[in-house]
Formats: sequence, structure tokens, C-alpha cells
Amino acid sequence: MNALSAVKCLFCLIKCSKYLYYVKKAVCIAFVCVAVFAGITLLSGDSNPIKKLKEMM
Repeated sequence: MNALSAVKCLFCLIKCSKYLYYVKKAVCIAFVCVAVFAGITLLSGDSNPIKKLKEMM
């Protein structure tokens, strides 16, 4: 492997790691949004399964 291909490989790795960082952040934000939405959905409404569990205890 010559120096030019090593530099190209290193540049590609740095470039890909930046994209992966932003993809990971986007996935984390999406997961948090889905979790918050699911929590709000579960805690609202009359047929709330959490309220039913609390009444049983």
C-alpha cells in the first residue's frame, strides 16, 4: 500500500465517521421522540393500561 492510497483510506474513514456520528445522533433523537410519544399515548385516555394496573394493586 503506497502513501497515496493510505491517505485516501484515512480521508474516507474520517469522512464516514462524521456521517456515522450524525446518523447515530438522528437515530437517538428519533428513539427519544418515539419513546415520549408512546409514553404520552399510554398515559392519556380512559382505557389506560397503566391506570388499570395501579387499580389492581
